[in-house]
Amino acid sequence: MSTIVKAAAVQISPVLYSRQGTVEKVVKKIRELGKRGVQFATFPETVIPYYPYFSFVQTPYDMLLGKEHQRLLEESVTVPSAETHAISEAAKEAHMVVSIGVNERDGRSIYNTQLLFDADGTLIQRRRKVTPTYQERMIWGQGDGSGLRAAQSAVGRSPAGSTSNRSRVMRSLPMARRSTRRCIPDRLPVSGSRKRWK
Repeated sequence: MSTIVKAAAVQISPVLYSRQGTVEKVVKKIRELGKRGVQFATFPETVIPYYPYFSFVQTPYDMLLGKEHQRLLEESVTVPSAETHAISEAAKEAHMVVSIGVNERDGRSIYNTQLLFDADGTLIQRRRKVTPTYQERMIWGQGDGSGLRAAQSAVGRSPAGSTSNRSRVMRSLPMARRSTRRCIPDRLPVSGSRKRWK
Protein backbone atom coordinates (compact mmCIF):
# COMPACT_ATOMS: atom_id res chain seq x y z
CA MET A 1 0.00 0.00 0.00
CA SER A 2 1.42 3.39 -0.93
CA THR A 3 1.16 6.51 1.14
CA ILE A 4 0.67 9.90 -0.48
CA VAL A 5 3.07 12.55 0.82
CA LYS A 6 2.46 16.22 0.08
CA ALA A 7 5.86 17.50 -1.07
CA ALA A 8 7.32 20.79 -2.25
CA ALA A 9 10.36 21.42 -4.44
CA VAL A 10 11.27 24.91 -3.26
CA GLN A 11 13.06 27.28 -5.63
CA ILE A 12 14.07 30.39 -3.73
CA SER A 13 16.94 32.74 -4.19
CA PRO A 14 19.39 33.33 -1.36
CA VAL A 15 19.97 36.70 0.23
CA LEU A 16 23.31 37.19 -1.48
CA TYR A 17 26.32 37.37 0.88
CA SER A 18 24.10 36.87 3.93
CA ARG A 19 23.93 33.51 5.67
CA GLN A 20 21.61 34.93 8.32
CA GLY A 21 19.32 36.61 5.78
CA THR A 22 19.04 33.40 3.75
CA VAL A 23 18.32 31.29 6.85
CA GLU A 24 15.54 33.72 7.85
CA LYS A 25 14.06 33.41 4.33
CA VAL A 26 14.24 29.59 4.48
CA VAL A 27 12.62 29.47 7.94
CA LYS A 28 9.81 31.74 6.75
CA LYS A 29 9.23 29.48 3.72
CA ILE A 30 9.16 26.31 5.89
CA ARG A 31 6.52 27.88 8.15
CA GLU A 32 4.48 28.98 5.13
CA LEU A 33 4.61 25.49 3.60
CA GLY A 34 3.70 23.94 6.96
CA LYS A 35 0.48 25.98 6.98
CA ARG A 36 -0.30 24.52 3.53
CA GLY A 37 0.06 20.97 4.84
CA VAL A 38 3.36 20.16 3.12
CA GLN A 39 5.01 17.13 4.74
CA PHE A 40 8.30 17.10 2.83
CA ALA A 41 10.19 20.05 1.34
CA THR A 42 13.47 20.06 -0.53
CA PHE A 43 15.46 23.26 -1.03
CA PRO A 44 18.16 23.97 -3.68
CA GLU A 45 21.78 22.86 -3.68
CA THR A 46 23.86 25.15 -1.42
CA VAL A 47 21.09 27.72 -1.06
CA ILE A 48 22.73 28.78 2.23
CA PRO A 49 24.49 31.09 1.89
CA TYR A 50 24.59 30.89 -1.96
CA TYR A 51 25.90 28.77 -4.83
CA PRO A 52 29.49 29.82 -5.74
CA TYR A 53 28.81 30.96 -9.29
CA PHE A 54 31.89 33.15 -9.07
CA SER A 55 34.01 30.04 -9.77
CA PHE A 56 32.54 29.95 -13.30
CA VAL A 57 32.96 33.61 -14.18
CA GLN A 58 36.11 34.86 -12.45
CA THR A 59 39.46 35.02 -14.17
CA PRO A 60 42.18 32.62 -12.92
CA TYR A 61 43.97 35.63 -11.40
CA ASP A 62 40.87 36.64 -9.42
CA MET A 63 40.45 33.04 -8.25
CA LEU A 64 44.06 33.02 -7.00
CA LEU A 65 43.41 36.19 -4.99
CA GLY A 66 40.66 34.24 -3.23
CA LYS A 67 38.54 37.23 -2.23
CA GLU A 68 35.21 35.58 -3.13
CA HIS A 69 36.31 32.23 -1.75
CA GLN A 70 37.16 33.86 1.58
CA ARG A 71 33.78 35.61 1.66
CA LEU A 72 32.03 32.27 1.04
CA LEU A 73 34.09 30.60 3.78
CA GLU A 74 33.07 33.31 6.26
CA GLU A 75 29.37 32.98 5.36
CA SER A 76 29.29 29.15 5.26
CA VAL A 77 27.34 27.11 7.82
CA THR A 78 28.90 25.14 10.66
CA VAL A 79 27.04 22.00 11.73
CA PRO A 80 25.67 22.25 14.39
CA SER A 81 25.13 26.01 14.74
CA ALA A 82 22.47 28.65 15.39
CA GLU A 83 21.52 28.39 11.70
CA THR A 84 20.94 24.64 11.75
CA HIS A 85 19.06 25.02 15.04
CA ALA A 86 16.73 27.62 13.44
CA ILE A 87 15.97 25.28 10.52
CA SER A 88 15.46 22.39 12.93
CA GLU A 89 12.97 24.40 15.01
CA ALA A 90 11.07 25.49 11.88
CA ALA A 91 10.85 21.86 10.66
CA LYS A 92 9.59 20.78 14.08
CA GLU A 93 7.05 23.61 14.24
CA ALA A 94 5.77 22.76 10.72
CA HIS A 95 5.86 18.97 11.33
CA MET A 96 7.81 18.71 8.07
CA VAL A 97 10.78 16.73 6.76
CA VAL A 98 13.20 19.28 5.26
CA SER A 99 16.10 18.64 2.89
CA ILE A 100 18.36 21.64 2.35
CA GLY A 101 21.69 22.29 0.66
CA VAL A 102 24.33 24.35 2.45
CA ASN A 103 27.94 25.35 2.06
CA GLU A 104 29.30 23.68 5.18
CA ARG A 105 32.42 25.04 6.84
CA ASP A 106 34.64 22.53 8.59
CA GLY A 107 37.88 24.18 9.68
CA ARG A 108 39.33 25.91 6.61
CA SER A 109 37.42 23.72 4.13
CA ILE A 110 34.00 24.17 2.53
CA TYR A 111 31.78 21.25 1.54
CA ASN A 112 28.63 21.07 -0.59
CA THR A 113 26.43 19.46 2.06
CA GLN A 114 22.84 18.32 2.12
CA LEU A 115 21.10 18.30 5.50
CA LEU A 116 17.97 16.27 6.19
CA PHE A 117 15.79 17.26 9.15
CA ASP A 118 12.99 14.98 10.32
CA ALA A 119 9.50 16.26 11.17
CA ASP A 120 10.48 16.39 14.87
CA GLY A 121 13.39 18.72 14.03
CA THR A 122 16.13 16.10 14.43
CA LEU A 123 19.04 16.33 11.99
CA ILE A 124 18.97 12.75 10.67
CA GLN A 125 21.45 13.05 7.81
CA ARG A 126 24.41 15.18 6.76
CA ARG A 127 25.83 14.24 3.38
CA ARG A 128 28.77 15.91 1.71
CA LYS A 129 28.97 15.81 -2.07
CA VAL A 130 31.50 13.07 -2.81
CA THR A 131 32.99 14.49 -6.01
CA PRO A 132 32.50 18.17 -6.84
CA THR A 133 32.38 18.76 -10.59
CA TYR A 134 34.31 21.11 -12.89
CA GLN A 135 35.06 24.47 -11.24
CA GLU A 136 33.37 23.32 -8.01
CA ARG A 137 36.58 21.44 -7.22
CA MET A 138 38.29 24.78 -6.64
CA ILE A 139 35.70 25.62 -3.97
CA TRP A 140 34.54 22.44 -2.23
CA GLY A 141 36.38 19.60 -0.60
CA GLN A 142 35.54 15.99 -1.44
CA GLY A 143 33.04 14.23 0.81
CA ASP A 144 34.07 10.97 2.44
CA GLY A 145 30.92 9.02 1.49
CA SER A 146 29.78 8.51 5.09
CA GLY A 147 26.43 10.18 4.31
CA LEU A 148 25.57 7.81 1.49
CA ARG A 149 22.88 5.97 3.37
CA ALA A 150 19.11 6.00 3.56
CA ALA A 151 17.65 7.63 6.68
CA GLN A 152 14.29 6.74 8.17
CA SER A 153 12.10 9.85 8.33
CA ALA A 154 8.45 10.67 8.99
CA VAL A 155 7.78 10.37 5.23
CA GLY A 156 9.73 7.16 4.61
CA ARG A 157 13.32 6.12 3.96
CA SER A 158 14.95 9.14 2.36
CA PRO A 159 18.43 9.17 0.86
CA ALA A 160 20.15 12.49 0.39
CA GLY A 161 20.80 13.22 -3.28
CA SER A 162 22.46 15.74 -5.54
CA THR A 163 23.86 16.10 -9.02
CA SER A 164 25.93 13.07 -8.03
CA ASN A 165 22.79 11.19 -9.10
CA ARG A 166 24.17 11.37 -12.64
CA SER A 167 26.65 8.69 -11.59
CA ARG A 168 25.36 5.15 -12.04
CA VAL A 169 26.72 4.09 -8.67
CA MET A 170 25.03 7.02 -6.92
CA ARG A 171 21.71 6.24 -8.64
CA SER A 172 21.87 2.58 -7.63
CA LEU A 173 22.58 3.20 -3.92
CA PRO A 174 19.02 4.28 -3.00
CA MET A 175 17.62 1.18 -4.70
CA ALA A 176 20.07 -1.07 -2.89
CA ARG A 177 19.17 0.54 0.42
CA ARG A 178 15.41 0.29 -0.19
CA SER A 179 14.63 4.02 -0.11
CA THR A 180 11.06 5.09 -0.61
CA ARG A 181 11.73 8.81 -1.26
CA ARG A 182 14.36 10.69 -3.25
CA CYS A 183 15.22 14.37 -3.14
CA ILE A 184 17.52 15.83 -5.75
CA PRO A 185 18.09 19.54 -5.06
CA ASP A 186 19.73 20.66 -8.28
CA ARG A 187 20.15 24.01 -9.94
CA LEU A 188 17.64 24.89 -12.65
CA PRO A 189 18.35 23.41 -16.09
CA VAL A 190 20.32 25.59 -18.49
CA SER A 191 18.55 27.05 -21.56
CA GLY A 192 15.22 25.50 -20.72
CA SER A 193 16.55 21.93 -21.02
CA ARG A 194 14.44 19.51 -18.97
CA LYS A 195 16.75 16.52 -19.47
CA ARG A 196 18.24 16.93 -15.98
CA TRP A 197 14.88 16.57 -14.24
CA LYS A 198 13.71 13.05 -13.42
